[in-house]
Amino acid sequence: MDVGCGLGTTARRLAARGYAVTACDFSARAIEEAHRRTPTGSPVRYEVRDVTGPAPVGPYPVVLDRGVLHTRPTDHERHAFAAATARTCGPGGLWVHAGAAALSEEDALDQSGGPSWITEETFRDAVAPWFAALDLRIAGFGRQPGVTDWPARYAVLRRSRS
Repeated sequence: MDVGCGLGTTARRLAARGYAVTACDFSARAIEEAHRRTPTGSPVRYEVRDVTGPAPVGPYPVVLDRGVLHTRPTDHERHAFAAATARTCGPGGLWVHAGAAALSEEDALDQSGGPSWITEETFRDAVAPWFAALDLRIAGFGRQPGVTDWPARYAVLRRSRS
């Protein structure tokens, strides 16, 4: 499940590598454009869906979040997204996350340059009730100066069995 798939770029790349992908976004316009950009016969299935909504989704063995958690600016919103991701991937499932990372509290307070950057402590607090980190690292998000050249957190998390 590619959560917050936008125009479907990542979903199409995964499908080209042999994965069957369900991709969702709460924007009907984004999903319409993703459909338009996806070749006929591709194994990507698109859905207009907000995974934090009341309708159950999944379970899927793997949930990909590329740039969604960091759009949740409050602790409450991050916890709600992590809980929804836990429901989506189910017990034992994996959450693969890539999002903006704050390297210090000062970075976390300065949101003028892009998405809601969160510290490792804030990230761990949001995911801890449901997930354990298997791999957690910081690297560059992109190379476009002033647009995507911020630090990113890459994480692979396993959903607890309970």
